[in-house]
Amino acid sequence: PRSTPLYSSAASDVYKRQGLYRSTPAGRYIDVNPAFAHILGYDSPAQVLSEIRDIAAQLYLEPETRAHFVRAIAERGEVRGFETQARRRDGTLVWVAVDALAVRSPDGSVALFQGAMLDIDERKRAEQSRDVALGKYRTLFETFPLGITVSDDRGQILEANPAAEELLGISLSAQLSRTLDDADWQIVRLDGTPMPPAEFPSMRALTEGCGPYRQTLGVVKPDGRLTWLDVAATRLPLPGYGAVVTYG
Repeated sequence: PRSTPLYSSAASDVYKRQGLYRSTPAGRYIDVNPAFAHILGYDSPAQVLSEIRDIAAQLYLEPETRAHFVRAIAERGEVRGFETQARRRDGTLVWVAVDALAVRSPDGSVALFQGAMLDIDERKRAEQSRDVALGKYRTLFETFPLGITVSDDRGQILEANPAAEELLGISLSAQLSRTLDDADWQIVRLDGTPMPPAEFPSMRALTEGCGPYRQTLGVVKPDGRLTWLDVAATRLPLPGYGAVVTYG
C-alpha cells in the first residue's frame, strides 16, 4: 500500500486544491499532503501526523460519525462526497467532503483508507444562509395578513398565499390556473366601470417594470360579491419571475 507516493514535487492543480490522505482503519493518518494540512489549519503534513493520533476523537465533531464512515467503506469499498464537520487545529469547525477507498491486503482485509478531502465550508454556509432566508420567506408568505400573488415573466401565477384565497374568494388551484390578465378576473375602477387588464397594477409592473404601482380597485368574487382592495405591485428582479402583488 505504501509503494505508490501520495504526492510528488510535480503536483497537479488538483493536488494543490485537494487534501489527499492515507489512514489506518483504526484512526491514524499515515500520510497527508500540504493541502490536507492547510484545510485543517496545520502548518505541515508532519504536524498532522504527529498531533492527530485519534481521528474519531480529534477530527470529527461527533466521534460516531467516524464509525459510520468506516462502516460505509467496509460495506461498499468506497465512499464519495461524505460531508461532515471537522475540527481544525485551533478548535474551529470546517465543513469538508471526503472521498475514501479501501485498500485491501492480499488476504482481503482492509489495510488502509486512501482518499481526498475538499473544503466545502463556503458552500455549506451559503446553503445554510439560503435555507434561513427561505424559511423566513415561507413563514412570512404563509402568515402575512395581506394577500400575496407572484407571477412568472409571462404573467402566469406561480404562488398565492392563504390570505389571497380569503380576500379573493378563489382557491389556490384556481388562481394557479390563471394569468395576471386572465379573462376570468372581474376588476372594476372606483367608479364601478370595468378596469381593462392594461390598467391592473400587476400588469403595469409586468409590462412597465419597476414599481410599486398602487391603486384601489374592486374585485368581483365568484359568488358575485364585490370586495375593495388596496393593491401594490412591483416587478420582481429575478430570472423567470414577473410581478409580486400585495393587497388588503
